[in-house]
Amino acid sequence: MWVRQVPWSFTWAVLQLSWQSGWLLEVPNGPWRSLTFYPAWLTVSEGANATFTCSLSNWSEDLMLNWNRLSPSNQTEKQAAFCNGLSQPVQDARFQIIQLPNRHDFHMNILDTRRNDSGIYLCGAISLHPKAKIEESPGAELVVTERILETSTRYPSPSPKPEGRFQGMVIGIMSALVGIPVLLLLAWALAVFCSTSMSEARGAGSKDDTLKEEPSAAPVPSVAYEELDFQGREKTPELPTACVHTEYATIVFTEGLGASAMGRRGSADGLQGPRPPRHEDGHCSWPL
Repeated sequence: MWVRQVPWSFTWAVLQLSWQSGWLLEVPNGPWRSLTFYPAWLTVSEGANATFTCSLSNWSEDLMLNWNRLSPSNQTEKQAAFCNGLSQPVQDARFQIIQLPNRHDFHMNILDTRRNDSGIYLCGAISLHPKAKIEESPGAELVVTERILETSTRYPSPSPKPEGRFQGMVIGIMSALVGIPVLLLLAWALAVFCSTSMSEARGAGSKDDTLKEEPSAAPVPSVAYEELDFQGREKTPELPTACVHTEYATIVFTEGLGASAMGRRGSADGLQGPRPPRHEDGHCSWPL
C-alpha cells in the first residue's frame, strides 16, 4: 500500500541519478572498480618464465587490457595489449597475455626473462563505450636474479676434482704397463706350446714313416761259412772206398835171427809186429 503512495516524480528522479552516476547501468561496464594485479613481489632466475595475474570482476568485448611497465621517470610503457580475444605484443614477443577459461583472469607472461626485465609492472583497463575511461591496477615488482644451473638428475654427482682425474690417469697408465707385458707373455707361451705340439706331431709322423720303411730296407750283409759254389763244382764226388784185401804170410827165419824174431809176422809192406785189425778194413777179417 505504501508503494502505491510513492509519487512517480520521485521514482523518475532516482532513476536519473542512477543513470548519471553509473550506479545501476554503468557498474557492469566499470571493471576498474575491482582491478587487481598480483603477486606484488616476484623473484625469478634469469632464463625462467615470470607470470603475473590480472583479475577483472567483469569482462566485455568493449574493454581493452594493457600491460604496462613503469619507467625510471615514472612513466608507463606499454608492453602488450589484449583486445578482441588476441594478445598483441608491442615490441618484444616474449610478453604475452593469455585469457583464462573463467574470462575474468589474465596471465601476463614474460618468457625467458633477462636481467634487464626487472622493474615494476601493472595492468590497465580501458573502456570505450559509452565514453572512454582508463583505470590501472597497483604496481607489482619483478626481480630477475642470476641464472641457476639446473642438473638433469635428482641427486647430481659431484664434479670430478683435478686430483681424481690425475689418479684416474695414473691408474690407467699403470694398468696399461702391466697389461701389455702380460699379454705378450701369454702370446709367447701360446706360440711355444703350438711349436712344441707341431714338433711332437712331426716326430710321431717320422717314426711312423720309419717303421713303414723298415721292411724294404737294404739287407744287412752276413757271412755264411759254407762251401763256395765253384769249389763244389770242381770237387769230384768221392767213390765209396773199396775193401783192401791184405794178405798176410808167416815168414820163418833161421836161428841166426834170434829167437826174438820168432813168431813175428811179415807182410809185403815190411816187417812189423802183429797189429790189431782196423775198422776201415771193412769186412776183411783175419789174414789168410
